[in-house]
Amino acid sequence: MDDLRDEFIAETRETLEILSSQLVQWEKTPEDHGLIDSVFRFVHTVKGSCGFLDLPRLARLSHAAEEILSVARDGQLLPSSELVSAVLSVIDRIALLTDALETGEPIDDNDAELIQNMLAFLPTFDVDDVERADYGAGSYADLLADDLETIVKQRSQTVRIPLALLDKLMNGVSDLVLARNEVSRQLRRLHGSTDTDQAFERLSSTVSEIRDAVGHMRMQPIERLFSALPRLVRDMCIELDKEIKLEIDGSDVEIDREMVESLRDPLTHILRNAADHGIEQKAERIASGKGAAGRIFIGARQTGNQIVVEIRDDGRGIDLDKLRSRVLARKIVTEAKWNSLSEKEKLELIFAAGLSTADKVTAVSGRGVGMDIVRNNVQAIGGTIELENMPGNGLLISLRLPLTLSIIPALILKAGGGLYSLPRSTIVEILSASNKHVSLEFIGELPIANIRGQRL
Repeated sequence: MDDLRDEFIAETRETLEILSSQLVQWEKTPEDHGLIDSVFRFVHTVKGSCGFLDLPRLARLSHAAEEILSVARDGQLLPSSELVSAVLSVIDRIALLTDALETGEPIDDNDAELIQNMLAFLPTFDVDDVERADYGAGSYADLLADDLETIVKQRSQTVRIPLALLDKLMNGVSDLVLARNEVSRQLRRLHGSTDTDQAFERLSSTVSEIRDAVGHMRMQPIERLFSALPRLVRDMCIELDKEIKLEIDGSDVEIDREMVESLRDPLTHILRNAADHGIEQKAERIASGKGAAGRIFIGARQTGNQIVVEIRDDGRGIDLDKLRSRVLARKIVTEAKWNSLSEKEKLELIFAAGLSTADKVTAVSGRGVGMDIVRNNVQAIGGTIELENMPGNGLLISLRLPLTLSIIPALILKAGGGLYSLPRSTIVEILSASNKHVSLEFIGELPIANIRGQRL
Protein backbone atom coordinates (compact mmCIF):
# COMPACT_ATOMS: atom_id res chain seq x y z
CA MET A 1 0.00 0.00 0.00
CA ASP A 2 2.90 2.37 0.72
CA ASP A 3 4.28 1.75 -2.77
CA LEU A 4 0.87 2.48 -4.31
CA ARG A 5 0.61 5.69 -2.31
CA ASP A 6 4.10 6.79 -3.44
CA GLU A 7 3.13 6.16 -7.06
CA PHE A 8 -0.13 8.06 -6.56
CA ILE A 9 1.81 11.06 -5.21
CA ALA A 10 4.32 11.01 -8.07
CA GLU A 11 1.71 10.61 -10.81
CA THR A 12 -0.63 13.23 -9.37
CA ARG A 13 2.17 15.75 -8.95
CA GLU A 14 3.35 15.26 -12.54
CA THR A 15 -0.15 15.75 -13.94
CA LEU A 16 -1.32 18.74 -11.90
CA GLU A 17 0.67 21.43 -13.72
CA ILE A 18 -0.46 20.17 -17.12
CA LEU A 19 -3.99 20.11 -15.76
CA SER A 20 -3.88 23.80 -14.76
CA SER A 21 -2.62 24.66 -18.25
CA GLN A 22 -5.51 22.73 -19.82
CA LEU A 23 -8.07 24.54 -17.65
CA VAL A 24 -6.66 27.91 -18.68
CA GLN A 25 -6.78 26.84 -22.33
CA TRP A 26 -10.37 25.59 -21.91
CA GLU A 27 -11.31 29.04 -20.63
CA LYS A 28 -10.09 30.51 -23.93
CA THR A 29 -11.45 27.75 -26.21
CA PRO A 30 -14.67 26.33 -24.72
CA GLU A 31 -15.38 24.47 -27.94
CA ASP A 32 -12.32 22.22 -27.45
CA HIS A 33 -14.00 19.27 -25.73
CA GLY A 34 -10.72 17.33 -25.61
CA LEU A 35 -9.41 19.70 -22.93
CA ILE A 36 -12.33 19.29 -20.54
CA ASP A 37 -12.39 15.53 -21.19
CA SER A 38 -8.72 15.30 -20.17
CA VAL A 39 -9.29 17.25 -16.95
CA PHE A 40 -12.37 15.16 -16.15
CA ARG A 41 -10.47 11.88 -16.63
CA PHE A 42 -7.76 13.06 -14.25
CA VAL A 43 -10.08 13.98 -11.36
CA HIS A 44 -12.04 10.76 -11.96
CA THR A 45 -8.83 8.72 -11.67
CA VAL A 46 -7.76 10.62 -8.54
CA LYS A 47 -11.14 9.95 -6.97
CA GLY A 48 -10.86 6.26 -7.79
CA SER A 49 -7.32 5.99 -6.46
CA CYS A 50 -8.37 7.66 -3.21
CA GLY A 51 -10.99 4.96 -2.78
CA PHE A 52 -8.57 2.11 -2.20
CA LEU A 53 -5.80 4.30 -0.70
CA ASP A 54 -8.16 5.57 2.03
CA LEU A 55 -7.76 9.29 1.32
CA PRO A 56 -11.28 10.63 1.96
CA ARG A 57 -10.34 14.33 1.98
CA LEU A 58 -8.75 14.17 -1.46
CA ALA A 59 -11.66 12.05 -2.63
CA ARG A 60 -14.22 14.68 -1.58
CA LEU A 61 -12.38 17.40 -3.48
CA SER A 62 -11.90 15.33 -6.63
CA HIS A 63 -15.51 14.06 -6.51
CA ALA A 64 -16.83 17.62 -6.31
CA ALA A 65 -14.57 18.69 -9.20
CA GLU A 66 -15.74 15.66 -11.16
CA GLU A 67 -19.37 16.68 -10.68
CA ILE A 68 -18.98 20.19 -12.07
CA LEU A 69 -16.69 19.04 -14.90
CA SER A 70 -19.27 16.39 -15.84
CA VAL A 71 -21.90 19.12 -16.24
CA ALA A 72 -19.43 21.16 -18.34
CA ARG A 73 -18.71 18.12 -20.54
CA ASP A 74 -22.43 17.83 -21.26
CA GLY A 75 -22.46 21.42 -22.52
CA GLN A 76 -24.67 22.68 -19.67
CA LEU A 77 -21.96 24.96 -18.27
CA LEU A 78 -19.69 27.34 -20.16
CA PRO A 79 -16.33 28.42 -18.72
CA SER A 80 -16.00 31.87 -17.19
CA SER A 81 -13.06 33.49 -15.43
CA GLU A 82 -14.78 33.02 -12.06
CA LEU A 83 -15.64 29.36 -12.71
CA VAL A 84 -12.12 28.47 -13.86
CA SER A 85 -10.64 30.28 -10.84
CA ALA A 86 -12.89 28.25 -8.53
CA VAL A 87 -11.89 24.95 -10.16
CA LEU A 88 -8.20 25.96 -10.08
CA SER A 89 -8.52 26.66 -6.34
CA VAL A 90 -9.73 23.10 -5.82
CA ILE A 91 -6.89 21.78 -8.00
CA ASP A 92 -4.43 23.82 -5.93
CA ARG A 93 -5.83 22.28 -2.75
CA ILE A 94 -5.42 18.79 -4.24
CA ALA A 95 -1.78 19.66 -5.00
CA LEU A 96 -1.27 20.95 -1.45
CA LEU A 97 -2.76 17.82 0.09
CA THR A 98 -0.70 15.60 -2.23
CA ASP A 99 2.49 17.29 -0.99
CA ALA A 100 1.26 16.88 2.59
CA LEU A 101 0.92 13.13 2.04
CA GLU A 102 4.67 13.03 1.47
CA THR A 103 5.80 15.53 4.13
CA GLY A 104 3.26 14.58 6.81
CA GLU A 105 2.47 18.24 7.51
CA PRO A 106 -1.21 18.85 8.43
CA ILE A 107 -3.35 21.11 6.23
CA ASP A 108 -6.08 22.70 8.34
CA ASP A 109 -7.73 24.88 5.67
CA ASN A 110 -11.47 24.54 5.02
CA ASP A 111 -12.21 22.33 2.01
CA ALA A 112 -15.99 22.78 2.28
CA GLU A 113 -15.75 26.47 1.39
CA LEU A 114 -13.74 25.70 -1.75
CA ILE A 115 -16.21 23.00 -2.79
CA GLN A 116 -19.19 25.27 -2.17
CA ASN A 117 -17.64 28.16 -4.15
CA MET A 118 -17.06 25.82 -7.08
CA LEU A 119 -20.41 24.03 -7.04
CA ALA A 120 -22.22 27.37 -6.82
CA PHE A 121 -21.82 27.49 -10.62
CA LEU A 122 -24.00 24.39 -11.08
CA PRO A 123 -27.36 25.18 -12.72
CA THR A 124 -29.17 23.35 -9.88
CA PHE A 125 -26.97 24.47 -6.99
CA ASP A 126 -28.35 24.08 -3.47
CA VAL A 127 -26.11 24.89 -0.50
CA ASP A 128 -28.03 22.41 1.68
CA ASP A 129 -27.28 19.62 -0.78
CA VAL A 130 -23.59 20.50 -0.61
CA GLU A 131 -23.56 20.38 3.18
CA ARG A 132 -25.32 16.99 3.22
CA ALA A 133 -23.18 15.43 0.49
CA ASP A 134 -20.08 13.41 1.37
CA TYR A 135 -18.62 13.52 -2.15
CA GLY A 136 -17.12 10.10 -2.15
CA ALA A 137 -16.37 9.56 1.51
CA GLY A 138 -17.32 6.10 2.73
CA SER A 139 -17.46 2.90 0.73
CA TYR A 140 -16.65 4.41 -2.71
CA ALA A 141 -19.15 2.08 -4.35
CA ASP A 142 -18.92 4.15 -7.53
CA LEU A 143 -15.35 2.90 -8.09
CA LEU A 144 -16.10 0.29 -10.73
CA ALA A 145 -13.94 -2.76 -11.39
CA ASP A 146 -12.88 -1.46 -14.81
CA ASP A 147 -11.72 1.83 -13.21
CA LEU A 148 -9.43 -0.08 -10.85
CA GLU A 149 -8.21 -2.29 -13.68
CA THR A 150 -7.39 0.78 -15.80
CA ILE A 151 -5.44 2.41 -12.96
CA VAL A 152 -3.39 -0.72 -12.26
CA LYS A 153 -2.75 -1.26 -15.99
CA GLN A 154 -1.47 2.31 -16.41
CA ARG A 155 0.97 1.85 -13.54
CA SER A 156 2.28 -1.46 -14.87
CA GLN A 157 3.46 0.22 -18.08
CA THR A 158 6.15 2.25 -16.31
CA VAL A 159 8.74 1.64 -13.63
CA ARG A 160 9.71 4.41 -11.21
CA ILE A 161 13.20 4.39 -9.76
CA PRO A 162 14.76 6.76 -7.21
CA LEU A 163 16.75 9.62 -8.75
CA ALA A 164 19.70 8.71 -6.52
CA LEU A 165 19.84 5.26 -8.12
CA LEU A 166 19.74 6.80 -11.59
CA ASP A 167 22.60 9.14 -10.66
CA LYS A 168 24.59 6.18 -9.32
CA LEU A 169 24.05 4.36 -12.61
CA MET A 170 25.16 7.43 -14.57
CA ASN A 171 28.31 7.77 -12.43
CA GLY A 172 29.09 4.12 -13.14
CA VAL A 173 28.65 4.68 -16.88
CA SER A 174 30.90 7.75 -16.68
CA ASP A 175 33.64 5.67 -15.05
CA LEU A 176 33.12 3.00 -17.72
CA VAL A 177 33.59 5.59 -20.49
CA LEU A 178 36.79 6.86 -18.86
CA ALA A 179 38.08 3.28 -18.49
CA ARG A 180 37.30 2.60 -22.17
CA ASN A 181 39.26 5.69 -23.20
CA GLU A 182 42.24 4.60 -21.11
CA VAL A 183 42.15 1.07 -22.61
CA SER A 184 42.06 2.66 -26.07
CA ARG A 185 45.23 4.65 -25.32
CA GLN A 186 47.00 1.57 -23.98
CA LEU A 187 46.05 -0.49 -27.05
CA ARG A 188 47.45 2.19 -29.35
CA ARG A 189 50.68 2.22 -27.35
CA LEU A 190 51.02 -1.58 -27.43
CA HIS A 191 50.04 -1.93 -31.12
CA GLY A 192 47.61 -4.80 -30.41
CA SER A 193 46.48 -7.39 -32.93
CA THR A 194 43.58 -7.01 -35.36
CA ASP A 195 41.44 -9.40 -33.30
CA THR A 196 42.05 -7.34 -30.17
CA ASP A 197 41.18 -4.12 -32.02
CA GLN A 198 37.94 -5.60 -33.35
CA ALA A 199 36.93 -6.87 -29.91
CA PHE A 200 37.63 -3.44 -28.43
CA GLU A 201 35.55 -1.75 -31.13
CA ARG A 202 32.57 -3.95 -30.22
CA LEU A 203 33.10 -3.13 -26.54
CA SER A 204 33.42 0.58 -27.31
CA SER A 205 30.24 0.58 -29.38
CA THR A 206 28.31 -1.16 -26.58
CA VAL A 207 29.58 1.32 -23.98
CA SER A 208 28.47 4.22 -26.19
CA GLU A 209 25.00 2.71 -26.57
CA ILE A 210 24.68 2.22 -22.80
CA ARG A 211 25.87 5.79 -22.20
CA ASP A 212 23.29 7.20 -24.63
CA ALA A 213 20.50 5.04 -23.16
CA VAL A 214 21.24 6.05 -19.57
CA GLY A 215 21.56 9.67 -20.66
CA HIS A 216 18.15 9.47 -22.32
CA MET A 217 16.66 8.17 -19.07
CA ARG A 218 17.52 11.52 -17.51
CA MET A 219 15.76 13.50 -20.24
CA GLN A 220 12.26 14.94 -19.95
CA PRO A 221 10.15 17.01 -22.34
CA ILE A 222 10.42 20.70 -21.50
CA GLU A 223 6.61 20.65 -21.53
CA ARG A 224 6.84 19.78 -17.83
CA LEU A 225 8.34 23.25 -17.32
CA PHE A 226 6.18 25.08 -19.86
CA SER A 227 2.86 23.58 -18.69
CA ALA A 228 2.80 25.78 -15.56
CA LEU A 229 3.24 29.03 -17.51
CA PRO A 230 -0.31 29.60 -18.87
CA ARG A 231 -1.65 29.50 -15.30
CA LEU A 232 1.07 31.92 -14.17
CA VAL A 233 0.28 34.39 -16.97
CA ARG A 234 -3.47 34.12 -16.32
CA ASP A 235 -3.02 34.95 -12.63
CA MET A 236 -0.76 37.92 -13.46
CA CYS A 237 -3.29 39.26 -15.98
CA ILE A 238 -5.93 39.31 -13.25
CA GLU A 239 -3.57 40.93 -10.75
CA LEU A 240 -2.14 43.54 -13.15
CA ASP A 241 -5.41 44.18 -15.01
CA LYS A 242 -3.72 43.43 -18.34
CA GLU A 243 -4.60 41.24 -21.29
CA ILE A 244 -1.68 39.05 -22.33
CA LYS A 245 -1.64 36.23 -24.87
CA LEU A 246 0.98 33.56 -24.26
CA GLU A 247 2.36 31.55 -27.18
CA ILE A 248 4.39 28.39 -26.51
CA ASP A 249 6.43 26.42 -29.03
CA GLY A 250 8.81 23.48 -28.75
CA SER A 251 7.22 21.73 -25.76
CA ASP A 252 8.45 18.38 -27.09
CA VAL A 253 12.13 19.38 -26.83
CA GLU A 254 13.84 17.19 -24.22
CA ILE A 255 16.25 18.48 -21.58
CA ASP A 256 18.06 16.99 -18.59
CA ARG A 257 15.62 16.52 -15.71
CA GLU A 258 17.88 18.53 -13.39
CA MET A 259 17.50 21.51 -15.71
CA VAL A 260 13.72 21.42 -15.39
CA GLU A 261 13.95 22.36 -11.72
CA SER A 262 16.93 24.69 -12.21
CA LEU A 263 15.08 26.67 -14.90
CA ARG A 264 11.75 26.94 -13.06
CA ASP A 265 12.66 30.01 -10.97
CA PRO A 266 14.59 31.88 -13.72
CA LEU A 267 11.76 31.39 -16.20
CA THR A 268 9.22 32.59 -13.62
CA HIS A 269 11.31 35.73 -12.95
CA ILE A 270 11.61 36.48 -16.66
CA LEU A 271 7.91 35.97 -17.28
CA ARG A 272 6.91 38.19 -14.34
CA ASN A 273 9.23 40.95 -15.55
CA ALA A 274 7.83 40.70 -19.08
CA ALA A 275 4.23 40.92 -17.85
CA ASP A 276 4.80 43.66 -15.28
CA HIS A 277 7.51 45.90 -16.77
CA GLY A 278 7.50 44.92 -20.43
CA ILE A 279 3.84 44.73 -21.43
CA GLU A 280 2.12 48.12 -21.20
CA GLN A 281 -1.36 48.86 -19.88
CA LYS A 282 -4.13 48.65 -22.50
CA ALA A 283 -4.52 52.43 -22.89
CA GLU A 284 -0.77 52.93 -23.39
CA ARG A 285 -0.60 50.13 -25.97
CA ILE A 286 -3.53 51.52 -27.96
CA ALA A 287 -2.04 55.04 -27.85
CA SER A 288 1.23 53.70 -29.30
CA GLY A 289 -0.57 51.89 -32.11
CA LYS A 290 -0.40 48.39 -30.63
CA GLY A 291 -3.19 45.94 -29.98
CA ALA A 292 -4.82 46.06 -26.55
CA ALA A 293 -3.55 42.55 -25.75
CA GLY A 294 0.15 42.06 -25.15
CA ARG A 295 1.99 39.01 -26.44
CA ILE A 296 4.65 36.86 -24.83
CA PHE A 297 6.30 34.07 -26.83
CA ILE A 298 8.26 31.24 -25.22
CA GLY A 299 9.96 28.68 -27.43
CA ALA A 300 12.56 25.94 -27.15
CA ARG A 301 14.70 24.26 -29.79
CA GLN A 302 17.77 22.06 -29.96
CA THR A 303 20.77 23.43 -31.81
CA GLY A 304 23.60 20.91 -31.99
CA ASN A 305 24.48 19.96 -28.42
CA GLN A 306 22.70 22.98 -26.96
CA ILE A 307 19.11 23.81 -25.99
CA VAL A 308 17.99 27.36 -26.79
CA VAL A 309 15.04 28.79 -24.85
CA GLU A 310 13.75 32.16 -26.07
CA ILE A 311 11.34 34.50 -24.27
CA ARG A 312 10.10 37.43 -26.36
CA ASP A 313 7.49 40.08 -25.60
CA ASP A 314 6.04 42.93 -27.65
CA GLY A 315 6.13 45.47 -24.82
CA ARG A 316 8.14 48.63 -24.32
CA GLY A 317 11.59 47.04 -24.12
CA ILE A 318 14.35 48.33 -21.84
CA ASP A 319 14.54 52.11 -21.51
CA LEU A 320 18.30 52.79 -21.63
CA ASP A 321 17.85 56.32 -20.25
CA LYS A 322 16.03 54.95 -17.20
CA LEU A 323 18.64 52.20 -16.87
CA ARG A 324 21.39 54.84 -17.01
CA SER A 325 19.86 56.90 -14.20
CA ARG A 326 19.43 53.81 -12.00
CA VAL A 327 22.96 52.43 -12.45
CA LEU A 328 24.49 55.88 -11.87
CA ALA A 329 22.34 56.41 -8.76
CA ARG A 330 23.50 53.06 -7.35
CA LYS A 331 27.11 53.85 -8.38
CA ILE A 332 27.37 50.61 -10.33
CA VAL A 333 29.35 52.49 -13.01
CA THR A 334 30.53 56.07 -13.44
CA GLU A 335 29.06 58.34 -16.10
CA ALA A 336 32.34 58.24 -18.03
CA LYS A 337 32.29 54.45 -17.97
CA TRP A 338 28.63 54.39 -19.08
CA ASN A 339 29.40 56.62 -22.06
CA SER A 340 32.23 54.30 -23.15
CA LEU A 341 30.05 51.17 -23.13
CA SER A 342 28.43 49.62 -26.19
CA GLU A 343 24.66 49.09 -26.19
CA LYS A 344 25.15 45.39 -25.47
CA GLU A 345 27.41 46.18 -22.50
CA LYS A 346 24.86 48.68 -21.17
CA LEU A 347 22.13 46.03 -21.34
CA GLU A 348 24.37 43.65 -19.39
CA LEU A 349 24.11 46.02 -16.41
CA ILE A 350 20.50 44.86 -15.94
CA PHE A 351 22.07 41.81 -14.26
CA ALA A 352 23.68 43.89 -11.51
CA ALA A 353 22.61 42.69 -8.05
CA GLY A 354 19.75 44.66 -6.53
CA LEU A 355 19.07 46.74 -9.64
CA SER A 356 15.47 47.44 -10.63
CA THR A 357 14.03 49.76 -13.28
CA ALA A 358 10.52 49.51 -11.84
CA ASP A 359 8.87 52.79 -10.87
CA LYS A 360 7.11 51.15 -7.94
CA VAL A 361 7.13 47.91 -6.00
CA THR A 362 4.24 45.56 -6.78
CA ALA A 363 3.26 42.09 -5.63
CA VAL A 364 4.63 40.81 -8.94
CA SER A 365 8.06 42.44 -9.18
CA GLY A 366 10.10 45.61 -8.67
CA ARG A 367 12.15 44.77 -5.57
CA GLY A 368 15.49 44.64 -7.37
CA VAL A 369 15.64 40.85 -7.00
CA GLY A 370 15.42 38.89 -10.20
CA MET A 371 17.72 39.24 -13.20
CA ASP A 372 20.94 38.71 -11.22
CA ILE A 373 19.42 35.53 -9.78
CA VAL A 374 18.32 34.50 -13.27
CA ARG A 375 21.85 34.77 -14.65
CA ASN A 376 23.42 33.05 -11.64
CA ASN A 377 21.02 30.11 -11.90
CA VAL A 378 21.54 29.78 -15.65
CA GLN A 379 25.33 29.94 -15.32
CA ALA A 380 25.22 27.35 -12.53
CA ILE A 381 24.06 24.74 -15.05
CA GLY A 382 26.59 25.77 -17.67
CA GLY A 383 24.29 28.08 -19.63
CA THR A 384 24.45 31.64 -20.90
CA ILE A 385 21.85 34.41 -21.18
CA GLU A 386 21.70 37.08 -23.91
CA LEU A 387 19.48 40.14 -24.35
CA GLU A 388 18.27 41.77 -27.56
CA ASN A 389 16.48 45.04 -26.90
CA MET A 390 13.89 46.51 -29.26
CA PRO A 391 12.93 49.87 -27.69
CA GLY A 392 9.20 50.38 -27.96
CA ASN A 393 8.71 46.90 -29.42
CA GLY A 394 9.85 44.49 -26.73
CA LEU A 395 12.74 42.41 -25.45
CA LEU A 396 14.17 39.05 -26.52
CA ILE A 397 15.92 36.95 -23.88
CA SER A 398 17.83 33.89 -25.10
CA LEU A 399 18.99 31.13 -22.77
CA ARG A 400 21.60 28.74 -24.17
CA LEU A 401 21.91 25.55 -22.17
CA PRO A 402 23.93 22.34 -22.44
CA LEU A 403 21.95 19.40 -23.77
CA THR A 404 22.72 17.29 -20.71
CA LEU A 405 24.44 17.64 -17.36
CA SER A 406 25.49 14.00 -17.16
CA ILE A 407 28.43 13.45 -19.54
CA ILE A 408 29.92 16.54 -21.21
CA PRO A 409 32.51 16.02 -23.99
CA ALA A 410 35.58 18.08 -23.14
CA LEU A 411 39.11 18.88 -24.25
CA ILE A 412 41.83 18.25 -21.66
CA LEU A 413 44.84 20.57 -21.93
CA LYS A 414 47.95 21.33 -19.91
CA ALA A 415 49.01 24.93 -19.27
CA GLY A 416 51.34 26.42 -16.67
CA GLY A 417 51.86 23.03 -15.08
CA GLY A 418 48.15 22.46 -14.51
CA LEU A 419 45.48 20.34 -16.23
CA TYR A 420 42.32 22.05 -17.48
CA SER A 421 39.09 20.87 -19.03
CA LEU A 422 37.18 22.89 -21.62
CA PRO A 423 33.65 21.82 -22.67
CA ARG A 424 33.75 21.04 -26.38
CA SER A 425 30.64 23.15 -26.98
CA THR A 426 32.66 26.30 -26.08
CA ILE A 427 35.48 25.56 -28.56
CA VAL A 428 35.13 27.25 -31.95
CA GLU A 429 38.25 25.76 -33.56
CA ILE A 430 41.72 24.47 -32.76
CA LEU A 431 44.70 25.88 -34.69
CA SER A 432 48.38 24.96 -34.67
CA ALA A 433 50.99 27.68 -34.19
CA SER A 434 52.63 26.36 -37.38
CA ASN A 435 49.50 27.16 -39.41
CA LYS A 436 50.28 29.70 -42.14
CA HIS A 437 47.31 31.82 -41.04
CA VAL A 438 48.61 32.05 -37.47
CA SER A 439 51.49 34.09 -36.09
CA LEU A 440 52.48 34.86 -32.51
CA GLU A 441 53.44 38.42 -31.62
CA PHE A 442 54.20 40.47 -28.53
CA ILE A 443 52.91 43.91 -27.64
CA GLY A 444 55.22 44.82 -24.80
CA GLU A 445 55.12 41.70 -22.62
CA LEU A 446 51.62 40.71 -23.73
CA PRO A 447 51.52 37.69 -26.11
CA ILE A 448 49.13 38.16 -29.03
CA ALA A 449 47.90 35.59 -31.55
CA ASN A 450 47.33 36.98 -35.03
CA ILE A 451 44.75 34.70 -36.70
CA ARG A 452 43.79 35.55 -40.27
CA GLY A 453 44.63 39.20 -39.60
CA GLN A 454 42.67 39.40 -36.35
CA ARG A 455 44.63 39.95 -33.14
CA LEU A 456 43.48 37.96 -30.10
